[in-house]
Amino acid sequence: MTILLSLLAFVVGWVWNTYVLAVDLDGSNPGPGVETIATADGRPLNNLFWLLSFSLVSGLIAYGWQRGWRSMFGDLAVLPRRFGQTMSHNTRGAFAMLLLGLSISLIISIFVPSAVSLALGLVLLILAATPLGTIINFAFIKIWKALTGNEAPSGGMVAVLVAGPFLVMLGEAAGLLLDWLFASLLVGLILGVVAAVASVLLGRGTSPSPGATAGILIGLILALSELSAGRAWADDGGWKECNTPDGVPCSDLGIGGLYAWCSSEGADALIASGAMGGGFAGLGAAIGIGLGSVAASLAMGAQG
Repeated sequence: MTILLSLLAFVVGWVWNTYVLAVDLDGSNPGPGVETIATADGRPLNNLFWLLSFSLVSGLIAYGWQRGWRSMFGDLAVLPRRFGQTMSHNTRGAFAMLLLGLSISLIISIFVPSAVSLALGLVLLILAATPLGTIINFAFIKIWKALTGNEAPSGGMVAVLVAGPFLVMLGEAAGLLLDWLFASLLVGLILGVVAAVASVLLGRGTSPSPGATAGILIGLILALSELSAGRAWADDGGWKECNTPDGVPCSDLGIGGLYAWCSSEGADALIASGAMGGGFAGLGAAIGIGLGSVAASLAMGAQG
């Protein structure tokens, strides 16, 4: 079953990836500044999008199949419930933890493509309530406690710090999804720095001065203005540029146009790039099925 599902994931990923390259990007070599999920030329890290996305989907399917769909949705419902409980203890501290995670992921995301940010953000969102959050975020929370003077917390802050890894990972997931939404290095960097400063200030129980607030707003406006930059589009292997030797557009020939496109210039490289994404999708499906089954077994063992 794992082999069959991995083959299905490969086909789906290949077709999907090829469609994005040929139709959306109009070629396998998009210009600089073009954000895409496809495994286009010069985008080797986008393979991680297909690996992580299909790992997540297949992992959830395997988990729900083995544990039971109702139990799976009940486990996922823990996330909003636990978030609400933590917010009720100390809202300021909880927001500080969220902003800490937001700043970490936004700053780190400047080194990865936005497509990877999307997939990784969804993965972290699902894994937020697992022990993985404690392992990943232990050092970050330790540094934050030293900066804010919360080494010996009291009151509601104790409960917030106990749930700190969970909140930080939620913030990290939100930051990665924001990076995917804006797809701008400058926006991510500025928002990350702003979130880090705000997190420390909230942790100390202070608020930014009017001058600092104005500076932050001006910085955000300048950053957001970068989003209006133009984008270039490639034409190698693109569907819109495909014509038969007689000059008839491939798009006017129905199914026959698809055959003509396959033999057109640049289509072979594009199809090969699409297959690369399909291969990582198939690998991700196999990994996700294994991890989902293990997670379901652990959950049922803990419940029993």
